[in-house]
Parts: sequence; structure tokens; C-alpha cells
Amino acid sequence: MKMNGRFRSHHDTQAAVSKALENKQGKSGGPPNRTLPRESSSTEMKAAMANSLQFTDLLAMIPEDHPRGLYLHLPYCDRICSFCNMRREQSTGENLHAYARHLNTVFSSISHTPYVRSRPFDVLYFGGGTPSVLSNHDTSQLYPLIRKSLELAPGHEWTVESTLHNLTDEKLRIFSDCGVNRLSIGIQSFTDNGRKMLGRSGDGAWARRKFETIRGRFDGTVAIDLIYSWPGQSQEHLERDIQYIRELDIDSISFYSLMIHPGSTLSNDIDSGRLLFEKTDEYDRQMHNRFYESMLAQGYELLELTKIVKPGRDSYRYIDIRYQNCDLLPLGNGAGGRVMGHRVYHMDAERTMISPPKQEADRYNLLIGLLQFGNYHAEKIASILSGLSFEFIENILSEYESAGLLSRSDDDGARRLSPDGVFWGNNLAVDLIERVIEAQD
Repeated sequence: MKMNGRFRSHHDTQAAVSKALENKQGKSGGPPNRTLPRESSSTEMKAAMANSLQFTDLLAMIPEDHPRGLYLHLPYCDRICSFCNMRREQSTGENLHAYARHLNTVFSSISHTPYVRSRPFDVLYFGGGTPSVLSNHDTSQLYPLIRKSLELAPGHEWTVESTLHNLTDEKLRIFSDCGVNRLSIGIQSFTDNGRKMLGRSGDGAWARRKFETIRGRFDGTVAIDLIYSWPGQSQEHLERDIQYIRELDIDSISFYSLMIHPGSTLSNDIDSGRLLFEKTDEYDRQMHNRFYESMLAQGYELLELTKIVKPGRDSYRYIDIRYQNCDLLPLGNGAGGRVMGHRVYHMDAERTMISPPKQEADRYNLLIGLLQFGNYHAEKIASILSGLSFEFIENILSEYESAGLLSRSDDDGARRLSPDGVFWGNNLAVDLIERVIEAQD
């Protein structure tokens, strides 16, 4: 089968599925159907903001006895990556301290609500931005307050995203004392050239030393982000990152093809001609497959399309919470999540969008999750969908198998993604779901 451009992330998948659902609703004369606030039309955004249901109303409710999580957003970085223009600001001591005080107020205000007090939280995820950019003082105030405000379930997972340079010994101690047990560090590359091109702090040798120091002082999972297919990256650069990962024995790696956001430093340099960068899908595929197959040879296994893990060393339950349509309480400016089945997005401290539950969108979110984890099992897919036969799904999967993107497993009848299947995995998910939506019209 022919692919017309690669979808590089689950965000691309969700946006494409949202568009397909909206087109279906438009044909049937129904209202637009969106799955994520970040993809909302202006019409739906106004409707969501005008919704009489308030965030405090949701927090007055008692949730069902299902796993749930909390997502905290900190939209500040002390150094902006060259490829990024996402919702974040260059931090200063003043704006960081003010935002930390705001978060203290937020946690104090929600701590006694029925929703929060009703049962423990299984997963906490602090993203951004760079949550670890807070000062030692603000960290020492905020994290104990969070720990006091929330009951954590036995075996909870608490992740904090970070860069290398602002993980001080004091912060690591506070994290450990308060229950943080997973770090996600934006390495991007351990090579000198890669770190310079992507706007990271320090050279490769410093990054490797700093990682070893953190590993020795933090008794929890340490995951990293790694980027491939950046301007000027050679096969040798990739091989060196593969070597350093092996030497550092990293728990898990999220690996991404470079996505250059419009308005970022790299985007401006490319558009102006100051930087020559011509990337093809074939070049991307070669770099991806070399990295992925090397990691499999080192004993890693695929957890989801862009994440590989050492067995038993990282379960990444946060992503599972999201794809199982479980509640994910969003807090902080720019945070999005789900509360009592409603989609919630805090635009800032004063404005919150709340969208009602959407059964069809939830069903496709379950399917996206199944496919993100590489599970192409016709019976499981058919069980999520309604009105479509096993044979219909089986025929589509057979087509993918014939194209070399899936291989059949002898264990449970499922098909597993080949290296090329992992590379094109988001495209396969969109293709499958679009066919399903069309068949159900």
C-alpha cells in the first residue's frame, strides 16, 4: 500500500481521526465531533466556554472506581529548543515564582473536594514546558503540598518531565521524598552535533556524565526522549547515540523523527535559506529502522509506537490511562484532560473549556490506544467497533500483512508490527479508522 506522507506522532493520528469524524458529522447534518480541545473549531470553543457546567461542579462529583490520573502543566522553559514553538514561555525567576504560588493555591483549593478525596490517584504526570525549572525553594514548597493534598494509590506512577541541567541534587531529594518515581528527561541526543543543533545545554560528554550522576542519585525509572533525522545527522551520529544508550543502560526511550514547528528557530533558519535541510520519508525510514532494530538487539521491546523499554523497567501507565478513557484531572495553564467523562482544557487561570462526553469519540480513542501499542488483533478491534464484522477487519489486516507491515504471531492470533510497520504505525491507524468510519456511513 502507498503512503502519502508520514504521520509522526499520536497527535497527528488524533487530529486525522477528529477530522474524519467531523466530516462524517457534516455529511449527516450533525454537529462537529472533536476528540481533543487543542483541535477544537472556534465554534465549538465558544460553545464549550459558554457551557454552564463549571470545573468546580465536576470536582463536587464522586468518580467511579476506575484507575485515574492527574496531569499538571507548567508552561515554562529556561531554554527553548530550536525546533519548538509549543505553548511555553521563557522563564524568569519572577514569573516562575508567581506560577508556583498559583499552583499552591490550586492544590489547596481542590484538596478537600469530593472528587479529589473520594479515592487515590494511580498516575501523576507533570509536563510542560519543563516542570523541573522551578527553583529549589519553590519545589520544596509545592511538592510536599501536592503529596499532602492527594492520596496516592499503592504502586502509583509519578512522572516529572525535565532537562538535564536543572535537575539539582536538592530537587532529586525532594522528588524522592514526595513519591516521584519516574523521570522523563529530554536528552534528544548524546552527541555534540545533535545537542548543538537541537538547542540543548552542554556537549555530549557533559550530558553523559550528568545522566550517570542522576541515575546514581534517583532510585526510580529514568526515561529519555531521543530525536533522529535532525539537520546534519549522519549514520555515525546515530550509531554513537545507540552506543551511548547501551553503555548507560537506560530504562526506556521515546524516539521521534524531528518535527519542526512553524515559527521555531530551525523553521525560520530553513525558510530563510540559512540552513539546508531536505528530509525524505525514505531517509527517515532508514534512520528509524536502524535505531529500532539496534534497540531490539539490545533487549528492548516495543511498548508503543514511539517508545521502547527494557522489560519490567517502565510501564508508562500515564499513556494507558489516556487511551482507556479514564479520568485525567488537568491542572495548570494549558492543561487538558478528562473529568467525569467531560473533556476539560484550562486555557489559562481564568478560562476553562468543558466539553460533554462523546461516546463515538471515546470508542475511537480506545481503538487508537490499541493500535498505538501495536496490537492488531481482528477480534479485539471488532469488539471495540459496532456494526462491523470480523471479516471486514481481517481483510484490512491481511492487506497490511501482504505489504510487509504486519506479521502474524503464533501466540494469540494477533499480528505484530514489523520495523516498517512501526515506522508507518500512525498512518496504519488512520487508514484503518478512516475505512471503518466510511463503512459505517
